[in-house]
Amino acid sequence: MFWKKILKKEQTYPEFESFMRTNNETQTRSWFVKYYENERVVENRIFYESFQGAGMTDSPYAFFLYVLKDKRYSEFQHIWAVKDLEHPLVKKYEKEQNIKFVEYNSEEYIKALCGSKYLISNNTFLEYFIKKDDQVYVNTWHGTPIKTLGKDIKGSLGQHRNLQRNLLHCDYFINPNKYTADILLKSCDVDGAFPGKVADIGYPREDWIFNTEKEQLKDRLGIEKDKRAVLYAPTWRGELGNVSNMSMDVLKRVGELKAGLPDDCVLLLKLHHMMNRYLTEDLKKLSIPEDVEINQALSITDVLITDYSSVFFDYMVTGKPILFYAYDLETYENDRGLYVDMNKLPGPVCRSTKELIDALADCESIKEKYNDTYNAYLKEYSYNDDGRACERLADLLFHDKYDKEKVYSEMDQSKARILSYAGAFINNGITNSIINLSRNIDYSKYDIYLILDKYDDAKRHNIERLDPRVKVFYKIGNYGFLPEEYMPYLRLISDGIGKQGCKPEEIPVKVFEREKKRLFGNLNFQHGIDYSGYTMSWVCFFAYAGFPDKIIYQHNDMKQEMNRVVNGRKPLEQRLKTIFTAYDCFDKLVSVSESVEAANKISLAETTKTGQDKTFIVENTLDPANIKNMAETGFEYTYSGKNYFSENYNITKNRFEFEGVEMPKPEDINFVCIARLSWEKGQKKLIQAFEKVNSRFSNVKLYLIGDGPLRIDIQNEIRRLNLEDNVVMTGHVANPFYLLNHMDCFVLSSNHEGQGLAVLEAMVVGKYCISTDIDGPRSFLKPQYGELVENSVDGLANAMISFAEHKKVPEVFDYDNYNYQALTAFYKMIEA
Repeated sequence: MFWKKILKKEQTYPEFESFMRTNNETQTRSWFVKYYENERVVENRIFYESFQGAGMTDSPYAFFLYVLKDKRYSEFQHIWAVKDLEHPLVKKYEKEQNIKFVEYNSEEYIKALCGSKYLISNNTFLEYFIKKDDQVYVNTWHGTPIKTLGKDIKGSLGQHRNLQRNLLHCDYFINPNKYTADILLKSCDVDGAFPGKVADIGYPREDWIFNTEKEQLKDRLGIEKDKRAVLYAPTWRGELGNVSNMSMDVLKRVGELKAGLPDDCVLLLKLHHMMNRYLTEDLKKLSIPEDVEINQALSITDVLITDYSSVFFDYMVTGKPILFYAYDLETYENDRGLYVDMNKLPGPVCRSTKELIDALADCESIKEKYNDTYNAYLKEYSYNDDGRACERLADLLFHDKYDKEKVYSEMDQSKARILSYAGAFINNGITNSIINLSRNIDYSKYDIYLILDKYDDAKRHNIERLDPRVKVFYKIGNYGFLPEEYMPYLRLISDGIGKQGCKPEEIPVKVFEREKKRLFGNLNFQHGIDYSGYTMSWVCFFAYAGFPDKIIYQHNDMKQEMNRVVNGRKPLEQRLKTIFTAYDCFDKLVSVSESVEAANKISLAETTKTGQDKTFIVENTLDPANIKNMAETGFEYTYSGKNYFSENYNITKNRFEFEGVEMPKPEDINFVCIARLSWEKGQKKLIQAFEKVNSRFSNVKLYLIGDGPLRIDIQNEIRRLNLEDNVVMTGHVANPFYLLNHMDCFVLSSNHEGQGLAVLEAMVVGKYCISTDIDGPRSFLKPQYGELVENSVDGLANAMISFAEHKKVPEVFDYDNYNYQALTAFYKMIEA
């Protein structure tokens, strides 16, 4: 008998292999997905990481030593993630059978991260990290905040995005006091939304102050018995990804301090771990060794000198003097921001080296002077500092034993959670619409979460316009794939669902489910809304990531949008064709006006099978109180006999600088259009219409408020028609309503709109409105408020001429009733 050997050919994925080689990030993401999906979790394995692999340090190290020493936990395996495998502490433990070290962010690191039951970090895991359901993630963080954190930091937007994301994965958030928990959760926009448990049980690192062999450490550091140990521990300067090199400045001040130090003092130095790379040889001589923890050093410190570092909270339990050396207080407070009033600290704030040296010589009277403040701080911030924090954490993790008042959930389960994506958050109608909704929704029933994938400083103004109760999440990182998922994902995103794209049975649903888990961890949402509806990757995210209620908005006649021609091409054709194929995967399709819904039902009938019960009309809400307030609030300045409206001005002792727009004159007839300068808004057509008006009247002006891609084309059209003296282009104006309030008539010249929010806002201000007769305004612009005209140059010109002749006055718009109806429709749609 002959046996035929059958060789199974292994499936290859050349496109994926090429993708993996794009850069290190795609490589590590791919490794992570592989082990996330395939690596088994080992129940008795603990994975430790401090300051993203900086070394064995801080609370994770303190807890590691506690568990290692306790015989009850002898069966545990310990894995440390470190960047330096040659570090003395690594060498000290590397031969132990139950202790292993992996190089930070290596493939071995990722495998260990995915295969360990307990994950303990004092900072954040990288952006590709996803906690498995059967893992336990413990975040100990690393300090009681004195300086601002998260969204409160004065600097670039979204610096806290990975901490925010990590907190959503966290099962236990370890804190030294309730103040710290409250500040961190609120500053990361997860207060009331934190899905894990807050553990107000103290920092494990604080135990070192109680159990360090003090005399042994003093001998090692060369501190004689008759000397006072003075530890200088300044905070770091800079922001994530941009750490300032402050070593020379620190060296200068340390030199001054050392030169003036009282004879009975020995100076020790401990820099923030993010400044260690800048240590000079002179600084290294003063620095406590890397393998000596700062909390161990605090146990032998007689006087602590710090600035804005949380180290003083840890030190207070000793009852010894604290001096605050804040030589750059104004600069630091302006650049970073502080939570604590520096005038109410438990020790003096010294602004110069001389003040600091004088204070060192007078510590006894300082201690007496600040005794009451010191004790008040101890009571509020240090009530957990008793040398038993490691014990409490071990009881919590391994024995489910804890004080229910100290370990608690702070998530509000009484409200429905709505996650929305609203596009790039540029100055457009969709952005204004979501901002208005955020200011109107009933927060006793709903919580709004907004995910942003573009958040540079240009978006700051719009983000700040959101209701402060909105939770803003800043996307970090990107999708990860298994080899077999990559090409179906690309086909889906580029060509949609169908013969030319991704077959329905090939849709890589797991990719989107993982991405939702990566971004939001253990936080679940009852409703997912693609409020934009223009980006296929987000359309697919909301369609396939597993939201119980999947909703997508249609802000325009989408078929008309698809066929829109700009400079001889259709820029949205392929994108929207692709998006239309995903509509059937949604539970609800929402149009923002009655006329848009009717148009979409007809034009998309062949593309989608969505039934009548899945389509809803939800008009955009308004923010009337804010509109009316802004309409009355503006800065005017008179220069050379002319009045200017300015949002950008600077007043110094001998100089006044401003950029402004000349205010409309009451004797003129002033028309205004507030819109993005783009093809669909039709400003070139409006300018051509205005030429006809200008030929009839000598006192007419047209103001174009807004900016956009057609700015240069529109400027050229104004010059071509010799209208430079009569058409004013303001560019983007943060408060257009102040100018609007001084106009006579609002004109919308759009070729198509979803609703025409700018018209509604003009109606709130009480202006007569002229609009092209298109979907959107057709649904609400009644004769008592203005008029609909033919979408043509003549249509606009005739209406503007008629207004100039008769100065028509509109009726008062009942915006409260409008808002009530719009919100009622939104709630009905959500609850359907």
